[in-house]
Amino acid sequence: MMFKYVAAGVLASTLIVTTSGQDEKGEKTSDNGNLLQAVTQGNVAEAGAEATTSYQKEIAKVWLTGLPDYQNKNVSNGFEINVRDVSGQPVNPANPDSSAKYPQGTKALNGSANAAGHVVYKDNGDGTISIFDAPSHFSGSDWANADYNKTETQKIIDNPQVTTVYNGDAATVSLYAQYVK
Repeated sequence: MMFKYVAAGVLASTLIVTTSGQDEKGEKTSDNGNLLQAVTQGNVAEAGAEATTSYQKEIAKVWLTGLPDYQNKNVSNGFEINVRDVSGQPVNPANPDSSAKYPQGTKALNGSANAAGHVVYKDNGDGTISIFDAPSHFSGSDWANADYNKTETQKIIDNPQVTTVYNGDAATVSLYAQYVK
């Protein structure tokens, strides 16, 4: 019984953030009313699961947009989609002093294995995302050259691919949502 009260308190404090339109990961949410309703009905587990599922589905949609081959691909055991905020970080971390920086709101999605792929994107807030064509590894001697690095990383920032977020098969989205960590 004590756990239920502690969990409700933690969730209630999270709602302070979510009522401002953001979840605990800083993502925009549209389920604030559902979260509040679930908490007031005493169903704390359902409220937490709903917020996580919404976030995971959004990330899965971005993954499927940036790497469309996954729409028809089976993944191996242990596969994960890892998310990190790269706002303000250098595009080329190996040469940060001469690298352009990612704009605020930019996230990087990486598969658990390098060969799984990656997507670097910014949500445009209108159903589209800007995908930055950044390499996963900056190999080659050219990237060590400050002028080359500055020019090429700025091109990556200035020329994103703007595309509509995947809104296809719900079962595929749900499948990939379970891999979001």
